[in-house]
Amino acid sequence: MSLVIAVRIENISQVVIKRSGLTAIINQKCYRDHQNHRNHRDHPRSPRSPTAISPPQSPKPNPSYHQPEILQLNEDSHTWKIKATKQQQNIQKSNKSLQFCFGKLQSYLKTENAFEFRFKIIVAFLFLLICCIVMMTRYFHYNLQISQALHDQILMFKSQKKITFLNDRGDNLVDLHFGLHIPNDINPFNCRSISEDDKICFDWKYRAHLSVKVSRKKFTNSFGHNETITCYNHYWRTYQKYSALKDCFDMNNGYWFGMGDIYNIQIPLNKMSVEEQPFITSHNHSAILSGSIIDRTWYSSHGVMINVPLDVPLFVSINSSEDPNRLCLISKKNFPYYMNNQNSYFAHLHYSICLAQSITTLQNYLFERNAHQQQTVTVNEKSKQQPLIKINQEQDVENFFIDHIIWSTNDNVLPNFTQQNVQSYVDQITNYGFGGIILLDSRWENSIGELRMNENVFNTPKALINILHNKGFKIMLTISPNVDLQSELVENANKYIMLDQYLQTPLMTRCTNNLKKLCALVNFTDVDNRELFRNKLNQQLLNHSTGLSVDGLYFQSIRSSLLPRYINYDHNINPDQFVEYLNRVIKSLHTSVGISTSVVSKNFTGYAQLYPRDSSWKGLQSIIPSVLSLGLIGYPLVNTGVVGGKDLFTKIKNDTGYINKELYLRWLQLVIFTPVVEFAEPPGGNDLDVIKIAKRLHKLRSEHFMPKMKSALIEHQHKGSPIVRPMWWNEKSDNESLMINDQFMVGNDIVVAPIIEEGKTERDIYLPRGWWKDEILAQVIRGGKWMRKYQVPLDKVAFFIRTEPSLTLPIQKNEITKTKTKI
Repeated sequence: MSLVIAVRIENISQVVIKRSGLTAIINQKCYRDHQNHRNHRDHPRSPRSPTAISPPQSPKPNPSYHQPEILQLNEDSHTWKIKATKQQQNIQKSNKSLQFCFGKLQSYLKTENAFEFRFKIIVAFLFLLICCIVMMTRYFHYNLQISQALHDQILMFKSQKKITFLNDRGDNLVDLHFGLHIPNDINPFNCRSISEDDKICFDWKYRAHLSVKVSRKKFTNSFGHNETITCYNHYWRTYQKYSALKDCFDMNNGYWFGMGDIYNIQIPLNKMSVEEQPFITSHNHSAILSGSIIDRTWYSSHGVMINVPLDVPLFVSINSSEDPNRLCLISKKNFPYYMNNQNSYFAHLHYSICLAQSITTLQNYLFERNAHQQQTVTVNEKSKQQPLIKINQEQDVENFFIDHIIWSTNDNVLPNFTQQNVQSYVDQITNYGFGGIILLDSRWENSIGELRMNENVFNTPKALINILHNKGFKIMLTISPNVDLQSELVENANKYIMLDQYLQTPLMTRCTNNLKKLCALVNFTDVDNRELFRNKLNQQLLNHSTGLSVDGLYFQSIRSSLLPRYINYDHNINPDQFVEYLNRVIKSLHTSVGISTSVVSKNFTGYAQLYPRDSSWKGLQSIIPSVLSLGLIGYPLVNTGVVGGKDLFTKIKNDTGYINKELYLRWLQLVIFTPVVEFAEPPGGNDLDVIKIAKRLHKLRSEHFMPKMKSALIEHQHKGSPIVRPMWWNEKSDNESLMINDQFMVGNDIVVAPIIEEGKTERDIYLPRGWWKDEILAQVIRGGKWMRKYQVPLDKVAFFIRTEPSLTLPIQKNEITKTKTKI
């Protein structure tokens, strides 16, 4: 057994090992250490004084230090050798193996088969080279195909599951992160060779399938310039039951707009934070995405439009905790989307991404596309289709609401709803010097859903309508899709009413005019019922010979959150489809109409009413973003609701019975510039000062604003441009105006900057480029800059009319204006 003696050697100068014995020459350092030890023993140092103590010095590294080596006695017990470390042993073994292999290879090459072996090596090398060339060629060819097919407007990052959309100059417009529901370690199969019509085709085995098709169209925008609209249509489908599909868009590359009248909406949408929620019409304001008039359309300031059809069970998140700075579209078969139809377990996600030079071009394009799709309004799908209202008829219908103020009735205005009190209400309005449209609430009906005048309220309905017409007023009636449970229609339980498919009993829901009351619901999913409902409206209410000959109808539509949960929708899974069925009937009526709920504009002719606002400053501040959003998605005429808000007669009045004058006046100053104005009583009630200001504003509206609104309305009917426009509408490259959400434009020639904060009499105002006439200071101002701390008294509203420099009006000096600052 070998005896192993380990000796630590530092800076050994020489080690000599002889067979006859062990002879070692000691290291010089070891010798010095020995001498130092002896000197220390013979001459010990005196103890140091406390003042002589020096701080400990860190040891200096010794460059000559090596890892300790091990001496091992050989088997002859007389000689010694240095034992290799484990690492050195492994290296020695590897070297021996390589030497053995190379030696064997050299010996083989010297044999007679050397030529054959060399040939095989060359063939194998060429085969691997060809494989690499084929793989690289296929990869680059695939990317080239995509680039050529999409005209170099996208960049595909397959491993990252990301698509970057580019404009004609190669600038980044938006990044799409697709397939976020699929694990990153699963690679897709390129199925484009199977489906040649798809420009992009990916298939994740047993999970999901994605195909992208491209369409292009030449389009002339509202400025007369020719552009090419490129749309990428994405089609997702899943192979797994109850699984979700999820795609997200980065919001960092631009400012985003759209969605419609969402509760507490903020523009741009980048300011909002919404966790994943279903995107349907809802009355529940605890949900951030609740609203009555919505649209699945989003716009980016970089010229990107996203549109999702109604048949997708859509969930939306914006700046969520899971996906910050992203707009995410999620499709899954969860409540509230119905699942009692075919293929109800498998989700699908369809959407289109359209690219253009600006939002205005995309908005005009969407209007033209909807007009093409709506060449006819299908009321009875079994019969021939009915043509749309022509443009000149549209002008008459829509000018009807611009020309007239709406005066609505309710329980607070007319607690005792009788024919005599209605006439007295009209006389009171006339005495204050106003006219317009009388909108009767749902109490006019004998029973909700029967569409007949209440004989207990109106003794002679036709006579009342003739009297109001002679006084210069128009008449509108409130219509509900509900049916009273005491009605004969419910007692008969026929298919006109929505029934339980098993029990054949009426499905009940909350009444639209009174949420505390239960009603039945007309089954608008049935084609025959839609035709029957339309005929009843025409014959009993609109016909001049057989009906009441009213001038218009306001539809208090139901929202999806109030629908019965279990409805047989056949192939439809979106509860908002019920709202669309009702709106098909409304759009086919040749009369002036208003709606409170909608999911697809489709060039709607009439006004859309915002959900009732709280009578508060917060409610007032939410009006402008909603009006601007609805204008972008295709609703030019927006009724902001009763001046003062829904709680005008409860919260806004103080102990003396008078309203909050400041809030009411600021509310009125904003609404007077919108296309549709509605009051619930003479302005200000008994406050003569408020009535005086209201009459002055109404005169101003008639003389200056209404001609501009009608001119903008004509532009909308041809190109789809909104009447009330955001500040950036004509300034696409002006980033300053993209963040403004408290002022707006009427057409291209009026800038309105109302006060919407309590106690304020000044504000900052931004004017676009050009020359503007200040109607308060009677001065001409150069635009393209901010006006800081502009004074606006309580009885005034700041608005500016586009003009040219004139010698008759003073030009404002530089001390009031500031230079434009960038965001």
